[in-house]
Amino acid sequence: MDDIARSVIEALRVSGQPNVSHADRVAAEQQCTALYEHPNACGIADRLVTHDGWQLDAVLVHQVRCFGYTLFREAIRKQWQKWITEQKNTRELKEKLLSYLQLPAGHFTSPSVQQACASALSEVALREFPQGWPEMLPSLLRAGRTSAAHASIVLRVIRELAQQRNRLQEIVSGLSQAHDDIVTTIEEYLSSHGQAVLMLGREVIRDVSVAGSKSDGNSAGQQLPSAASRPAFAERAIQSFTAAVEDAGRALAAKQRVLDELQSAKQQLLSESGWQETAVGRADERLHLSVGGAPYEVSRGWLTKKADSLLAFIFSGHIDGRLVRCHDDSNRIFLDLDNLIFDKIIHALSTYDGSSSSSSGAPDVDEALFVDMLLNKPLPTVNPSPGPPPPHMHAPVLPRQMHYAVPSHAAVMEAVKSLSIGYAKEHAAIDAQTDAVKSVTQELRERLRLAEPWLQPSTGVGVEVRSLRVIGMTLSTTTATVEACGGDNSQFANRFDGGSLDATSPAIVRKVINFARRHRLTPSQSLTISPPQHSSATEADTHELRRTLEMFGLCGPREDCVQRIAPSMPLGGGAEMGLLGGRSQMNRLVMWLEEESKKPAEDIQCTYSCCSSGVYDGAAFLASIPPPEEQKGWVVLLQKSGEVLGAASPEGLNTCTPGLNDSYEHVYDRSLTQAAIPFLFKLIDVEGGTVSKMTAQQSTISVSRVSYGEFKISVRPQSRGHNVSHTLCVRQALPFDSDALLAISGTERPFLSGPSSTVDGRTHFVRGGWDAIEVWQVT
Repeated sequence: MDDIARSVIEALRVSGQPNVSHADRVAAEQQCTALYEHPNACGIADRLVTHDGWQLDAVLVHQVRCFGYTLFREAIRKQWQKWITEQKNTRELKEKLLSYLQLPAGHFTSPSVQQACASALSEVALREFPQGWPEMLPSLLRAGRTSAAHASIVLRVIRELAQQRNRLQEIVSGLSQAHDDIVTTIEEYLSSHGQAVLMLGREVIRDVSVAGSKSDGNSAGQQLPSAASRPAFAERAIQSFTAAVEDAGRALAAKQRVLDELQSAKQQLLSESGWQETAVGRADERLHLSVGGAPYEVSRGWLTKKADSLLAFIFSGHIDGRLVRCHDDSNRIFLDLDNLIFDKIIHALSTYDGSSSSSSGAPDVDEALFVDMLLNKPLPTVNPSPGPPPPHMHAPVLPRQMHYAVPSHAAVMEAVKSLSIGYAKEHAAIDAQTDAVKSVTQELRERLRLAEPWLQPSTGVGVEVRSLRVIGMTLSTTTATVEACGGDNSQFANRFDGGSLDATSPAIVRKVINFARRHRLTPSQSLTISPPQHSSATEADTHELRRTLEMFGLCGPREDCVQRIAPSMPLGGGAEMGLLGGRSQMNRLVMWLEEESKKPAEDIQCTYSCCSSGVYDGAAFLASIPPPEEQKGWVVLLQKSGEVLGAASPEGLNTCTPGLNDSYEHVYDRSLTQAAIPFLFKLIDVEGGTVSKMTAQQSTISVSRVSYGEFKISVRPQSRGHNVSHTLCVRQALPFDSDALLAISGTERPFLSGPSSTVDGRTHFVRGGWDAIEVWQVT
């Protein structure tokens, strides 16, 4: 390739870059257009058209070829007359242009390249056809049978000729001589290439029909009489058909664009997730695994035996590139799972007979969660939704008289009609493809979401294996689990960097690591810590488990702990019930209660929960607050929209009826030297105008009966001498008596009904209008 062609390619590259300056883009475009009058313009154009695309991206290859044909066209327009004057032989140019139609279909994949090639051919044909270029039309028709792309080029050239006015009589004569061949060829195009050339074929039919009709010899530039000579009904039929096809074509093109976008999104998902569509692992392939630190060698077919399981998806072979691997010489695939649980899974697979679930005989909480997640729970599937059937499209019915008026063209119209009847099938096919791509993409996205915790991340820092020795046994997990439990500087992480644990039971440490794994996989759930499941489990086992949890930083007075203790009485109704404040807020309150009582929290129970749509039980609400003699702390939480308000007390409150009198108020007082209670709720700022979290030097929490028959639980932080109280009020019927206290009407719904929260001076009264309430007892 000569220097000029190289400079043209570079100029096209520059002009196509989005971040190039305006001056550079104009200079590049001027460099290209200057070649239109170059003496060797056609030679340069030939080198650009036939460029093999080596070292060029696909977009630039199309730009180079398109400009090559454009250079042919513009050179012909600007230099043709000079070539004729100089008696330059143009046969070589004609043969060169026709030879391009022998190029493979891949050369013409871009519609802009097809149009540019047709324009270059048309420039010569409009000047030479038929007398100076008689072989043009037969050559075009033969080449057009190669592919839809070639057919598109040929139809564009014929249409240009049919619309020509300057040499009307000569061109009409040439088209008339080949009329039957054109009609036959168009019918072949329509039947073999379908909707890809339907629109263009319809335009050519119309223009050839116009050009081939009788002419009274009117001069060029005037309205062709053939249109007027048709019967009116024939003209209307053709116009109706034209409009119908145009509407269908636009609709089909729009659907195709949507399908292309969906397919592009699917490919992007596959690329970003590391999915290898063709990389299906062999069933007899032996996989070398490290499961929680224990080595295994298992066939891939065994792990994928239950095809609808997450385990089978992980080891399908499609995402082998994202499996976590040990960084030692073994390069084993690492599965962040206790090896004893893996043994249960292997056993369940050995007895799997194709039913929907496999029994692992695993009553333990840890085993049940992991066995269900990896084996028993089927992967999500998304089935295509066919939607409404597309309308059945027909071309207009041609009146019988039209067959006599335009008999040869009526045959063409019937061919188009038969194709347009099948046009509905094109719509249905694209609808089916679109729905299938949507379903496959959504299903794959959901399955990858479930598999993500077991894989290397698709972006960012990779996952590594962390191990520790317990009485000579290696137990391993991943940095992802460590990160979920406080990160590299946490107490949990430091245990994996230290020496061997030779005074701790491996079974207990397994339990601790499994707790951490469950916390990473199901962070929105409350996790129950139970002692190891064996017949000799005693109180000493429970004590040892708690001691080890505290050693790993998973239980105790640390603010970054995973969970102080799980509720021993979890509520039904989903993860959104039974923990209004969220795990981190609940931990914060429990930590404070531990500090106040100087004892670790043994258990947390949600003793009362009610939402705005539930049935309120006043007696149950009062009974849920522990009395002082039980030596329990308690937490009360209220929720409004996304905001949670509440407080905690390390001592119970006397809520029995005899205690509620004018002279009695049970109060828990913090001394002035103690830190403020970590209130979750927001209080009105004492200066007014803003709402902020309130801390105090002294706080009280009390339950009392006040005037007007009002039962009141109040939390009063004091700051800078101002008494700002947060009062939770239960209204009673008048006159106040003990029977009314335990028989609160369900229609009154304290906390959950009545007006919303109001601010009165420096006191924030919470009287009702809340979405949910909870009371927690802390042992």
